[in-house]
Amino acid sequence: MPARRALLALPALLALPGGPAAAEEMRRPLSWQQRRFRHVVRQVLEFSCGSASLATILTYFLGRPTGEADVITVLRERYPTREAWRERAETGFSLGDLIFAAERLGFAAQAARVPVEQLGRVAGPLVVHLDKGRWQHFSVLRASHEGVFYLADPMVGQTSMLEGGFRREYTGAALAVWRRGEALPTRSPLQVIRDGISVERNLADAVRAVGLMPRGDFALPF
Repeated sequence: MPARRALLALPALLALPGGPAAAEEMRRPLSWQQRRFRHVVRQVLEFSCGSASLATILTYFLGRPTGEADVITVLRERYPTREAWRERAETGFSLGDLIFAAERLGFAAQAARVPVEQLGRVAGPLVVHLDKGRWQHFSVLRASHEGVFYLADPMVGQTSMLEGGFRREYTGAALAVWRRGEALPTRSPLQVIRDGISVERNLADAVRAVGLMPRGDFALPF
């Protein structure tokens, strides 16, 4: 483009949404913190890692933008009195609570006991329960491959654990969430790991294969 024509076009480009300003935004590097929590809903409250983990799966796996506050708002319906909510804030949400919230938001959900050896068969992310010693914790297992477990953790962001460490913390309790009557996503942000690994098998089949847990409250803090 001749220089004069380019200069004449410049004001129009500056006025266009998504022009140079958008290009500048694209060029701006992400901070370490932004990269760490990319595709992760961060927990805000001390007891809310379960609600943040569910929001992460709904947003970045199932494509339904959901904030931690959206899940907590639904759960307030389950504990309408001040005393009941205060008790839940002290003990943390249970898997039963997360199933309740997922179903109220229009999704199917089921908790299961999934041995570590079978986690690699699961096609999509799961909410997993971890025993951190001093506290109990929910996180999102994105995938496992060759002894490495990739997590989208509401407390620390994207992280990974070697099998030995994961085995020590994982209690065997996991939660699957999916849309009724729809195929599972295969290329969601949670399923594409930075080293190129993706998980593309059938989540529902894997959950059924390992046996379902009772639907009653599986009381776990955090």
